[in-house]
Amino acid sequence: MVKDKHKITLENRRILVIDDNLKIHEDFRKILAPAAVCGELDQLGASLFDEGPQVNHNEVFEVGFADQGQVGLHMVEQSVAARAPYALAFVDMRMPPGWDGLLTIEQIWKADPNIQVVICTAFSDHPWREISARLGKTDRLLILRKPFDAIEVEQLAVALTCKWELSQRAQLRIDGINAVVDLRYKELLERNAQLKGENEQFQTLNEQFQQFVKELRRKINTEESSN
Repeated sequence: MVKDKHKITLENRRILVIDDNLKIHEDFRKILAPAAVCGELDQLGASLFDEGPQVNHNEVFEVGFADQGQVGLHMVEQSVAARAPYALAFVDMRMPPGWDGLLTIEQIWKADPNIQVVICTAFSDHPWREISARLGKTDRLLILRKPFDAIEVEQLAVALTCKWELSQRAQLRIDGINAVVDLRYKELLERNAQLKGENEQFQTLNEQFQQFVKELRRKINTEESSN
């Protein structure tokens, strides 16, 4: 198990954006993966942001896109199978005609319980109480209220991908400690079995010795009686 986990690259900048608005895909692409943006996209307005998205020159992420929750789930499943999981998903709350954001997140967490999630929602979508009731209390979920700007997306991407990495490193340490404990426990069991076998052997030898002494005394007594 520990060996398999080491195959996952801990430096993870893979992000999945799940939104039915393809223009929003381009907004996220320009913020998170500016190297992949064509020059013509500079002329596109950001329909969801307070201002046009600014190119990020500090962090560049590998960003995947899905226009429906079912498609996003399939991409997450494929990433887990390929041992190249996403660290973070931005999930829109409303994506007609398919799954809404809550159902999408529920299904994604079944496929990959480690992925961090930002749910993008307007005040009129779902109250936090309803979201919390559906998804439970978790530190893997944050809410990004609409409208939002580029710096919010960038900060969340940096912070949550780093959080994913720290979580994986901590889990590796725990797995390593558990592996050492399991190995030590196995060694103690083997040593205990060895001592038990040695004790049984000692008991057998002691019984044989006692029987020999008893037999020797019987012979001595027999000879003394005959004399």
